Amino acid sequence: VVSTQSTGKGNMAATWEESQKYLYAPKAPAGSDFAGKKMAWIPIPGDDGFAKVEILAQEGDDCQINMVETNEKRTVNINDCQPMNPPKFEMCTDMSLLSYLNEGGILYNLKARYQANCIYTYSGLFCVAVNPYSALIPLL
Repeated sequence: VVSTQSTGKGNMAATWEESQKYLYAPKAPAGSDFAGKKMAWIPIPGDDGFAKVEILAQEGDDCQINMVETNEKRTVNINDCQPMNPPKFEMCTDMSLLSYLNEGGILYNLKARYQANCIYTYSGLFCVAVNPYSALIPLL
């Protein structure tokens, strides 16, 4: 039981425990759609900025992809594809631990954490704070 009197220590402990909910989120179940597939992010115009895709085949610099959200098949340059992190990195607290540190992965991680009300995310020694007091249209 944490004291609510203003003795200093009690309030600090309550504040520390309260602040932890903004850093740690419950682990999401590992997605089975990742196993055995080559998943990636590609830049798209619009609010999200990146789309989740499955790379079906690669021939030279071109690759056949399947857009996961729309099930649309396209041919894109392989250099436009950014590798996706495995599900074990879902809502990662420290982005320096990500297997692939790229724009799509970083934005996805920040968006997922923001939607789970985890507004603080580390990137190595630095803390990234997404402001919970104003709506960020591209992250919603």
